[in-house]
Amino acid sequence: MPSPHAPAGVLAFGYVAPNVTPRARLDMAQFWIEIGLAARLEIIVTETPSYAALTRELLEEHVDFAWLPPIPFVALERRQGAVPLVSHHRSGSSHFQSVLITHKASAIEKATDVAGTRAGWVDPHSASGYVLPRIELAALGIDPKTAFATERFYRSHEGVVRAVLERRAEFGGTWIGRDRDGAIVRAPWQEMIGAEAIRIVQTFGDIPSDTIAARPGLAVADAEAVRHALIATSKDFPDLVRDIFGVDEFTPWAAEGYDMLRNSTMQASDRGLIEGNEKGDRSSGRLAPR
Repeated sequence: MPSPHAPAGVLAFGYVAPNVTPRARLDMAQFWIEIGLAARLEIIVTETPSYAALTRELLEEHVDFAWLPPIPFVALERRQGAVPLVSHHRSGSSHFQSVLITHKASAIEKATDVAGTRAGWVDPHSASGYVLPRIELAALGIDPKTAFATERFYRSHEGVVRAVLERRAEFGGTWIGRDRDGAIVRAPWQEMIGAEAIRIVQTFGDIPSDTIAARPGLAVADAEAVRHALIATSKDFPDLVRDIFGVDEFTPWAAEGYDMLRNSTMQASDRGLIEGNEKGDRSSGRLAPR
């Protein structure tokens, strides 16, 4: 794993990689070599196990750039801890949607059926895989603080899908991307074995795109050079960008959708809906095996 502390004169990009494969690690390193060449900077890659860890790395200036989903970005922005550079655009859109999924053999037919079942979430900082589903379920009359038999964090969208496919979770929160006609063109289960067994229970609203951001103290010239390099490189190497980030291109950062997300998460936090706690089997009082 690359060192989390870059040598003097070298910049660092950080991202969350709990289960990164050797091929994915190589692709990410190659991508940032290309960005460094285009920006005339030396950039290394740092992996972190969680968004909480990545947030600390950015705040403590151990990384200079970071790949941030909406919730970590909003949290950092509130502390003036991140400057957005580019938005991730999927299928011509900067937005994606949160969904609840279940196994096609499940008795769950609608969102309100999830009460009393085993929940699978991505991460406490995942908008589509935790925060928005809990907000929306609360709006439907399901109290996410008490409704579920168990709750687990699987640390990736693919992990949630696998848990649902293997029946370790009865439902899970994740994301989909649609084209302009509304057809699903991206989902974390598309290339997984057994994907045909996944069924969407509920689709929630649009979520702003992920962001690549810089730490506030970074030299403006370096931040701008990287921003321009990201936009240009996504056009020159679209297949690499699609494989690594699951997007079609990088575009100048857009604030669209973030105001609503900020307000929703603040209200949910005040109500204790997104505390980020796992919950074990009530009958045993212990966390069930992952």
